[in-house]
Amino acid sequence: MMRLRFSRRRRGVALVLTLFFMILLYTVASSYYVMIPAEMRSAVRLQDDAEAFYVADSGISDALAQMEYQVNTDHNNFENYTTSGTFWVASNGVAPIAPANPVLSTQFLNAADARQLVANKTYATSVTARLSYEVILERWAFKQGGLRVPDAYRVVSRAVRDRGAPTSRLRRTVTSWCIQKNFANYAYFVDRLPSDIWLDLNTFRIDGPYHTNNRVMLSAPSNWSGASSFKSQLSMPQSMAYTDPNLRRVVDGVRWNSYSASGLPYEPTTGVINGDRYQRVIDGGVERVHQTAAPIQLPSDSGRLEAAAFGSNVSGSVPYTAATSAFGTASSVNLHVPTASSGGSYPAMGAGLYFQGNLDQVTLSAPAAANGNATSSDDNTNAVMTVTQGSYTANITTVYESLTVPAGALINGSTSPTASATNLKFSDNNVGYTVVRDGTSNRYRIYQGVGNGAIFVDGNINGLRGVNRGRKTIATATDTGSSTSNDKKIYINGPITRADTPTLDPSTGKQTGTAPTGVRDQLGLVSYAVRMKRDDVTNPFVPARSATSPNAPVLLYAAIFAGRGGDPNATSNLIGGGMGTDNYDVGTSGHFSLFGSLTEGTRQVKGTFGGTGGGTGYSYEYHYDTNFSATAPPFFPGTSGFRMASWTEDAVRQE
Repeated sequence: MMRLRFSRRRRGVALVLTLFFMILLYTVASSYYVMIPAEMRSAVRLQDDAEAFYVADSGISDALAQMEYQVNTDHNNFENYTTSGTFWVASNGVAPIAPANPVLSTQFLNAADARQLVANKTYATSVTARLSYEVILERWAFKQGGLRVPDAYRVVSRAVRDRGAPTSRLRRTVTSWCIQKNFANYAYFVDRLPSDIWLDLNTFRIDGPYHTNNRVMLSAPSNWSGASSFKSQLSMPQSMAYTDPNLRRVVDGVRWNSYSASGLPYEPTTGVINGDRYQRVIDGGVERVHQTAAPIQLPSDSGRLEAAAFGSNVSGSVPYTAATSAFGTASSVNLHVPTASSGGSYPAMGAGLYFQGNLDQVTLSAPAAANGNATSSDDNTNAVMTVTQGSYTANITTVYESLTVPAGALINGSTSPTASATNLKFSDNNVGYTVVRDGTSNRYRIYQGVGNGAIFVDGNINGLRGVNRGRKTIATATDTGSSTSNDKKIYINGPITRADTPTLDPSTGKQTGTAPTGVRDQLGLVSYAVRMKRDDVTNPFVPARSATSPNAPVLLYAAIFAGRGGDPNATSNLIGGGMGTDNYDVGTSGHFSLFGSLTEGTRQVKGTFGGTGGGTGYSYEYHYDTNFSATAPPFFPGTSGFRMASWTEDAVRQE
């Protein structure tokens, strides 16, 4: 009886527990029933956000791809260049070139630091059935410290759902600032190499990025120990990568002059890289040998730089003919200085300096400022460019500190001499001044501002030397297509150094140069050909070749671009566009050292070298200015590549 009562009691407890768990399960199920739709909505929202993010980001990639394509094909560059017209980039990143030019405001021209939107383009592309990206592509002009610096591109990409419909919603916004890459980013860039040129790793040294649009041909070193020949990236187009004839595949893309086991940096039967040997070739090993998707195109002419110096598109064919020079008469150097309304005492420089005709001599100098306390390494120097054209001369002074124009001067066309001296100080306006003096006369032109750094000559520069102060690019005219009538040259007839960089190497006590540590005095040279001038009696070189050697070289501090795309002399290493020596096979032998960057359209002959140290022309060495990897001379020719300086995401969206 007792046992029966206990059993019934247990069944009652089981019933209560069953009811409890049923209620608990019902509660949990009800909670899930409520949560599942919310979680599904959250999952859909997360998926939507992810899709929107990638759609917006793809708009950035698409804009960069379009700009790179436009530069590489080099057509339609900045056509209809207005704030609402077609927007493209030019092959050397210089604007403007079209009739409808952007007008830089007076405030921009007179400011020490400023930026101004000069062009934009808006377009939209559908990615999915419901998602699209809207891209706003903008080009901005900048000034820093009174100097025009390279333009930058702002790309805003917005992911929009149901674009165009009444229910369209903004989902994501991504913004990127981009800067066009340029040829000064390379220590040595050569578009075309003679087919028989081998770089001997026993003697070849390059301490910055190297690229050729031709095949890379290397001569194996006498042994696989010692320092590497390439200190940075080595690149070539994929189409030029060499196929090993034994393996029938591309190993490193290099054509080697030895196929024995002891002459290759990889195993000839397997293609396995020998890491120790490859360190002798390039710092970092074979991973730093790259192949670009396509050849990197050179600009086909100098029109963009010409427009940058002139301040607008130069109408008609090169050379452009203007009515008068800066002094309004033919009896002076044929110099034109574009101006803009300033509202101040002097007209503001609207662009750069534009010279017509051949220049016999251009000499750069950086004299001490008027206070007499200046040294070659501080800021107390002005920049002077003395130009000789026939029997006329002009002295152009860029005032970075102070300058005194003496009493009795005839300023800006005035016929009344000044009664007292005119004192000009950079601190007066924070943008400086440009002062042009007509020879040794008392005629002066004074402009507010230091210009944009572009100096263009539509003829040859028959002599260039001196000490550079400030950031500038000196360019001559180059033709386009198969014509050569306007392919002009720059002849170097002396050292070209920098006021901010000592030439004395303290470790040796010799004038062999030192690496630049800043960007204050960067110089760019852009021409069809750059030539070390011949060494003879009628036109003596300063210094003579015979007086130069690796211990006392001709020092050149510059980013040099010599050549162009579409060169009809592309196969000639004597007369094609590049850097070489005038009459390389006569006269004595010499030596020059380049601290900067070199781009050659066609690799030019610079000298002949005998086995016992004899020869003619110039031997040479290159030292890369690493500052060019980030900051190039103004308007220096650009490549088709762009780099992102910043990238940000705005998560604001419309639900």
